[in-house]
Order: sequence, then structure tokens, then C-alpha cells
Amino acid sequence: MNVQMLEWALHATEGSTGDLLELYCGNGNFSLALARNFNRVLATEIAKPSVASAQYNIAANHIDNVQIIRMSAEEFTQAMNGVREFNRLQGIDLKSYQCETIFVDPPRSGPGQRNREDGAGVPAYSVYLL
Repeated sequence: MNVQMLEWALHATEGSTGDLLELYCGNGNFSLALARNFNRVLATEIAKPSVASAQYNIAANHIDNVQIIRMSAEEFTQAMNGVREFNRLQGIDLKSYQCETIFVDPPRSGPGQRNREDGAGVPAYSVYLL
């Protein structure tokens, strides 16, 4: 099933332009695979072990266009909209990202209410897995 989902996501984003924003990236399963279809990938994940796993996977696969940020999707939305600043974002120029596509594979509980309302910057194209 995972291979089929990855193949579907790769096909759905083929020919994409700009950068990808992935919320709830987990260990980077989709972020790393989709990196080939985008200039850069900016991904968020709140769980420390998942972020560590994603960083390991980035290094092990020699991928240089993926940035993982340890923060919730709701916090990222606040940062992207200029509502709040976070120390975890030091050295990351959010304004330099041209996230024309957002990829969301949320936890079983679904995306947070605030995220549904704010839209994290509302890119032109969204890929949402259920």
C-alpha cells in the first residue's frame, strides 16, 4: 500500500513548479520521495523521534532540498502568517519559499481546527491524503 501511495503522490505532483510544503511529515516518507518533483521541500512534524528519523533519512539518501521543522502544523501556520515568531525557525527564511503545493497526510484525528481555517498560506495546489 505504501508503494502505491508514493507512486500516486509522485504522479499527482509530476510537473509541479515551486516548492512543496508538507504538514505532518512524520519520518519524511512522502517528503523525501516528492523532493525530486520540487525545487525545495519544507516539512513540519511535531514528534521529536519522527523528526530525528526524517533527518537520518535525508542524510542517508543524500537529499539536499528538504528542510524538516519540528513544530506543529498550527504553529507553522502562525509563523507563516506572521502571527508569532519561533526560535526553531532561526536561519530559515520562510519568505524565500514559493510553496505552490501543499501535501497533507494528517494524523487519524485530522488536521487541527486552526489549520483548516487559516490554510497555512493557501497554495495553488493541494494534495490531501485520507
